Amino acid sequence: MFQRIHSDGNPLCGRFVPENPDSPEPSSAGSSHDSDDHTIMGAGLQSNSNESELEYLLAGFGTLPWQVPSFDWVNGNRFRVLAPNQGNISDMSMILEHIQTAILARAQLQGTATFGLPEVARHKDEESLFHLYNIVETLIDQLAIMRQANLECSIQEPYCTHFHEFSKRLGFESATTHFALTVLGPASLDKIKLSLFCVLSDLHCEAYKQQRAVEDNVAAISYVDEALHYAHDDKRKSRCLFKLSMLHSIQFLRTEDADYLDAALDCCEESLSLIPNNDPDRPQLLDGLCNLRQEHYRRTAFGDSINTIPPSFEQKPELKHGLQSLIELREELVRITPQNDPSRPQRLYSLARLLHIVHFESGDVAQLERNVSVYHDALELILDEDIEKTSCMIELGALYLNWYVLTGRHEHLEKAMKTQAAALLRAPLDHSTRPLCLNALGSCHRIRYRRTGEIADIDTAIAYHTQAVTSICGASSDIESACLQGLSTALLTRFQRLGDISDLDRSFEHCASATQLTPRGHNQRFVNLMQLGFSYRTRYKLFKKSEDIDAAIDCLTEAVSLAPTGRLAEMLNHLGSLHRHRFLQFNQPSDIQTAIELHTKSVSLTVSDDPNQSGRLTNLSTALFARFNSLAQPDDINLAIKRQHEAISKMPEGHPENSTMMHELGAIYASRSWHFKDEASLMSARHWFELAAVHVLGQPQLQIEAALKWARINRSLSTPQYIDAFGRALELMPQFAWLGCAMGQRYERIATFSEIPIEAAAAAIELNRPDLALEWLEQGRSIVWTQILGLRTPIDDLREVNPNLADKIESVARRLGSGVAQDSATESGPVSRLRFEEEASEYRSLVSSWESLLRQVRELQGFNRFLLPNKVSALLESAKNSVIIMINIDRTRCDALALQPGRPDVMHIPLPDFSYSQCSQMRNQMLEILQGTGIRARNNRKPRYGFSSGDDTLENILASLWLALVRPVLDALGYLVVSDSTELPRVTWCTTGPLAFLPLHAAGLYHSSKERIYQYVVSSYVPSLSTIINHQPKHNEEFNGVLVVGQAAQTGCSLLPGTVVELKMLREKTKCLESVYLDEEYATPKAVLSAMQKTSWVHLACHASQHLSDPTASAFQLHGGTLSLADMILHLRHGADLAFLSACETATGDSKVPDEAVHLAAGMLISGYRTVIGTMWSIKDVDAPLVSEYFYSKMLEDGIPDNGNAARALHHAVSKLRDTIGEREFLRWIPYIHLGM
Repeated sequence: MFQRIHSDGNPLCGRFVPENPDSPEPSSAGSSHDSDDHTIMGAGLQSNSNESELEYLLAGFGTLPWQVPSFDWVNGNRFRVLAPNQGNISDMSMILEHIQTAILARAQLQGTATFGLPEVARHKDEESLFHLYNIVETLIDQLAIMRQANLECSIQEPYCTHFHEFSKRLGFESATTHFALTVLGPASLDKIKLSLFCVLSDLHCEAYKQQRAVEDNVAAISYVDEALHYAHDDKRKSRCLFKLSMLHSIQFLRTEDADYLDAALDCCEESLSLIPNNDPDRPQLLDGLCNLRQEHYRRTAFGDSINTIPPSFEQKPELKHGLQSLIELREELVRITPQNDPSRPQRLYSLARLLHIVHFESGDVAQLERNVSVYHDALELILDEDIEKTSCMIELGALYLNWYVLTGRHEHLEKAMKTQAAALLRAPLDHSTRPLCLNALGSCHRIRYRRTGEIADIDTAIAYHTQAVTSICGASSDIESACLQGLSTALLTRFQRLGDISDLDRSFEHCASATQLTPRGHNQRFVNLMQLGFSYRTRYKLFKKSEDIDAAIDCLTEAVSLAPTGRLAEMLNHLGSLHRHRFLQFNQPSDIQTAIELHTKSVSLTVSDDPNQSGRLTNLSTALFARFNSLAQPDDINLAIKRQHEAISKMPEGHPENSTMMHELGAIYASRSWHFKDEASLMSARHWFELAAVHVLGQPQLQIEAALKWARINRSLSTPQYIDAFGRALELMPQFAWLGCAMGQRYERIATFSEIPIEAAAAAIELNRPDLALEWLEQGRSIVWTQILGLRTPIDDLREVNPNLADKIESVARRLGSGVAQDSATESGPVSRLRFEEEASEYRSLVSSWESLLRQVRELQGFNRFLLPNKVSALLESAKNSVIIMINIDRTRCDALALQPGRPDVMHIPLPDFSYSQCSQMRNQMLEILQGTGIRARNNRKPRYGFSSGDDTLENILASLWLALVRPVLDALGYLVVSDSTELPRVTWCTTGPLAFLPLHAAGLYHSSKERIYQYVVSSYVPSLSTIINHQPKHNEEFNGVLVVGQAAQTGCSLLPGTVVELKMLREKTKCLESVYLDEEYATPKAVLSAMQKTSWVHLACHASQHLSDPTASAFQLHGGTLSLADMILHLRHGADLAFLSACETATGDSKVPDEAVHLAAGMLISGYRTVIGTMWSIKDVDAPLVSEYFYSKMLEDGIPDNGNAARALHHAVSKLRDTIGEREFLRWIPYIHLGM
């Protein structure tokens, strides 16, 4: 009966005016959803400004042919809006006079009844503000009704007069009834009353819109209820019911009373049942019913809060039926909506989202194709400028990603990334869709990393997630929680790869924040709990704290109780793994029993072609294996092997996890072999360890472990195949200590497998392969320094062959050399963290580029060994100026390998009287002596150099070294026979393991005999043979002078008065050379570095600091700051000659990684110096000038600087120091050592 007049495009804004009573139009349902001003079905009430309302009123009355200039309706309506607080009654009375005049004029012109005047008169008589307020409301509609009535019948003046007089006596409502009876006849009375009740309902809707008073909406409902009594045909009744349904939905949203939702649903269903299938109103009513049904499903499934996790379909089968019924309604709605209908895009989108919910609940892969198709249909129709298009793309991308996770088909991952990238281009900077896009892209890259293992993917994922978190800015708590959880997951993933503890800490922080945003009952809480449980589990693996594994189990237990059907198998799998970990720590039988039950159920809930089934079978196998190790039941280990075979068979070839699964199967076979003395199982274990080790992709740490086990099985069987196994382990070590990791992390990782090169060399010696033993010892030592040296390798030969590739190599090497990956951000705050994250990611990206360029270089003819470990032929070239002795200290045997000038092979010297345990004991005793004497840094405070028990112990150490190691080596070389006519031969020691901390250059019998090493040879040390190979001098190199640096007084450090004497002496000794002297305030880091770039020799008499976790941060303490190795490595030229470090313990390494030469002296070699004089521990300040004087006297005895004479010059200087202070002052003369050429 009514047609809406829309003043702002919203279906419920405006008033009802009658049109054709026989073909009324219902209000159309829109799709806007804001606060409580909407109905669930789509239509809503929105506030209008006074001006908009007035414009509407003028337009409405403009449809009447009135020509009365004095009609002042605008002011009249303004009065109505302001009353009763501000309205002026006298003004309103005047306006009513105008209205009365207008009506009378209309009656005079066309004979229209003076309808409405009775109520006006009644107001004047009673002076009632209540009547005044309602008159203006009712006149608007009733004048229009009168106009419509005049179009339908001929109105005579007598009837009008009679009506006029009658209404004066009976009032407005009776007048209306009388008018209908006398003018239109009895049949029209119900139509008029239907119209009037609907108008009254609408007036209360308008009042609700303005005042938000619940009673207004209740009144509106009651008037529509009354109107239903006068709606005698199905069409009118259907529309009244639909209007009533809308009003009930408004009341439900305002009060949260579920009875109103039920009433709205009942009314809408009855309304739809009253019209035929081809009725033009059916799409609109069906849309409203779908919205109500969907809300009803949400309330049934989620409870009082829409964020409550729904019970699974398994728990409440009726939910699945209800959702399926709703989908059928949505599908019918889409089917009957014309292609060009503007509502079609929204209806397709609603269907797509509904199908998405079903997939989320069930995890059914079969539904995905249909779901994706509907999303695509919706996207084609949604206007480009509509922000919902972006939301639709985000959801479609998420669907593609899940499709990839469930099927492993790479094209789905590519489509997911492409869709999310396109969505990001559309998302406004300040809109909530932007963090969602960024978060989704981060998830895509994280998932791809799991497949490819490319570190660039996880770095990119973290970058996107970080941007998502920083761009939230006012978004909902749900969006913030999702973004925080995404970042937490990515950080934890990277921690598992790179081991940076700051990633784990940040993962915890973000996950805890995300969980706080999802209180109990929230539908995403189970995801956050799962992630928090993973973080606890990872921390437990690191620190083995029981509270961490308990907290992890608590989190996953709650997550399982909340998980939807589609995620239940995943949650059970994770919870089972946690119980297994706790069993391994505390050996509680209930834990392993629970773990097996959970894993078994997880496997049973997973379809056979699910890509996740392989991992779940592996976890079940691992749990069975754990129980076997506890109870030794054969059935457990046999079933574990069976399940692990199934797992591997289901894993795609080339997947990174294959290596892990093969390693696990090898471990199970090895255990069965040991328990049951089964040789066939041992052969199977060897087979699977080999496959795990040589797999093209995998975690380097696990592959190294597999290679080591493969090698040890072969070694126990005395088969030469362990050559391949050890070779693979050594090949993997640089990958594990990856150049892209922070320096400290690389050393931590090397420490994990530091004995592999030593064990491998011992095995090679057993096979009479000293050449291979030499290669392996060199390959497995100074890995980090070798990485840095690689960045400084001259590429002149490459430039001649491929200048373009050489330029690229040089550019990337320079950028990598300009900064090392830091262990953590140096500043706090999100901006600093983000900047650090970007820098670290860029560094790792450069490393990937570097590795790619190296592969390209090695494809060139003649460059197949470019920056690969040297073969024995190249290593033998290092022994041009000295015999080199590499000593291998293995737990099973000790040996020396000698490289002699001109000899084409490696000489093997067994050391049967020396052992690893003996060497370790001496190392520990040496450290105790140094700690007991308080020798830590060069200072003027007198250390306890005369500590007698230390002298005895040290003398015993030196004697043992001589008898069991040094004497046999020198004897094999023929160096125990001394000739007065020739100079002493030179020996360069390259040590391994605990021997790196023992002074071989001082070995001897000091108590009775006169056998001392310094009587037979001149000793040097070298951290690796590559150091010598890379520092061969060029012909006709010019000597560029000496730089002398002294710093006697340094803030925060003890005084070094000896440096004053030392510098004075050096001025005298070097006055004939081109020299630069920088001391005190002139010795700034910048000035010293600049001078070092121009000079051949440098003498540093100052304090220094060593940084074990990052040797490049080790530095010399200068005026106003420090000069670090990193700065020197970056800026110093390749091929400087001599560095004399007259400082503290500049050649003291780290006991955790003894073969890495983590000290300043080695760092100076890496910086470019061919020869370095350093100290194994701190020196006495008064000794330094004496040693320096005799050293430079020898170096310059012919008046010509001779860098090749440095080892003999130091030998001479220390001899003079011994003569001065006495031979038994071991702690004063032993620390001076020569390194390099």
